[in-house]
Amino acid sequence: LPNHVVGRGIVKKLKELYPDAQMLSLDYDPDVSFANLENRLQMLVMNVREKEREKAEVEKAYSEGTKASKGPGKYRRLNTKRSESA
Repeated sequence: LPNHVVGRGIVKKLKELYPDAQMLSLDYDPDVSFANLENRLQMLVMNVREKEREKAEVEKAYSEGTKASKGPGKYRRLNTKRSESA
């Protein structure tokens, strides 16, 4: 339990210093199954890939002259160009 508390404090400070960093605390005990560790690592990788995909969408939207707006769970593109006919 003491390492858990210390680890949480360290992770909190690292997140303050590096807000985009992805961190995962893994307790490696003899009781922990390999499948559980592997699943947690896979979820971390999937989360990183999703964030990178969203970041790329936002950068692409800005490079195309549109404004990106974060919607419910994903980024949406909103066209900022006005119609000439309006």
